[in-house]
Amino acid sequence: MLNVAVVQTGEVPEDRGEALAGLQALFREAATPGTDVVLFPELITTPYFGLTGDPAYEAWAEPVPGPSTAAFAATARELGVGVIFGMYERAADGTLYNSAVVIDAAGEIVPGTTLDGEVVDTYRKTSIPMGSGSGVPVNEKMFFAPGVGPMLFEAFGTRFSTLICYDRSFPEYWEAARTLGAEVIFVLVSSMGAREGHFVHELQTRGKDAQAWTVAANRAGEETMSGCTTRSFGLSCVVSPHGELVEAAPAHTQPYVLHAELDLERVPQLRATFPFQRDKVPGIFAHIARLKAAQQAEQAERAARDAEQAVPAGRA
Repeated sequence: MLNVAVVQTGEVPEDRGEALAGLQALFREAATPGTDVVLFPELITTPYFGLTGDPAYEAWAEPVPGPSTAAFAATARELGVGVIFGMYERAADGTLYNSAVVIDAAGEIVPGTTLDGEVVDTYRKTSIPMGSGSGVPVNEKMFFAPGVGPMLFEAFGTRFSTLICYDRSFPEYWEAARTLGAEVIFVLVSSMGAREGHFVHELQTRGKDAQAWTVAANRAGEETMSGCTTRSFGLSCVVSPHGELVEAAPAHTQPYVLHAELDLERVPQLRATFPFQRDKVPGIFAHIARLKAAQQAEQAERAARDAEQAVPAGRA
């Protein structure tokens, strides 16, 4: 069994000390006796700034380990409970990422293993959104570089992967997590707008396809920064390997903590009785990758031609 707590947070103060103090209070509230791990949403050590278009917020990025990981690690050791949370990471080479950090009950950062076998300290959001398809004009590409893809972590007596917000909409990431051996997929979210209508259903479908437990934490409520107001919808939830909705937080309500007990034995049992993975055809993925690479090369060539044609006469 794995006992999880999910924290659906609200507005995060811009003051770093105040923000971390509030998060540690919620960590303590969520870590009831018997809890193995507490899950927080995406980018939870800062207000969500993806709509602002203001590069000044790059100053909020911090290293791992750093102040935020130190605060969560100290509370994890105090409580004897693990934690997974999202933050703005500045890598050693200066690259900025939207990251998830896993800390165990001893207060140690748990590294993960990438698809290429590399061991790294954080999962970094793979797909970075830019656009307004949800009715909200997000431009995260201004703030974050993409990560290398899903990873496998081993802690809390299980094997799991993490995904961050937009990543949840790409079936291949769930497939990668399943193939790596994940029994649980933790999804850290700061989602808003029109995606509310299918948020839970999407997680049910993706989790059922992966035949893994799905645990998702989303923000809820309003935040206003640089004149931009975000309205996250909540609906944090837990979904079984069969795609059943086990627990769900109410929409637009914060703070809210939900608890669930995950029977990990259901994962191998389901995979044995319904061998979905056995009947996949790997060659299809190879063809998709080949076609996608060709399409991207064609798009790059077209963009280069358009840029060349746009150069004014006499300035080539």
